[in-house]
Amino acid sequence: MKMNFFIDGFLNKFKYGNKLRPSRDWLVLVAVASLALVGIVIWTMFIFLSVVEGPSTTVSVKRRGVVVNNIALQKVRQIFDTRAVEQAKYESGEYTFVDPSKTAR
Repeated sequence: MKMNFFIDGFLNKFKYGNKLRPSRDWLVLVAVASLALVGIVIWTMFIFLSVVEGPSTTVSVKRRGVVVNNIALQKVRQIFDTRAVEQAKYESGEYTFVDPSKTAR
């Protein structure tokens, strides 16, 4: 089966012959890169528009009163009070300590 003249002439541009044609190779490379770029831009626009115009991802939640565990809260406050007392002892000089980096050997 013979191809028509137009298709045969078009395909002959891409055949390898006795001499190399770098312009053809660059044409193919640029065409493939351009198609990839157009595809990426279209895909990015599609994803952007689907996120912008899509349904909201927030979920409505029924609010209930806040439940506070007072026993745990008192324990935490007691820990912080104890730490504050210890800090005050260090700052007032009640505790003394020797800095090992400054002692003579």
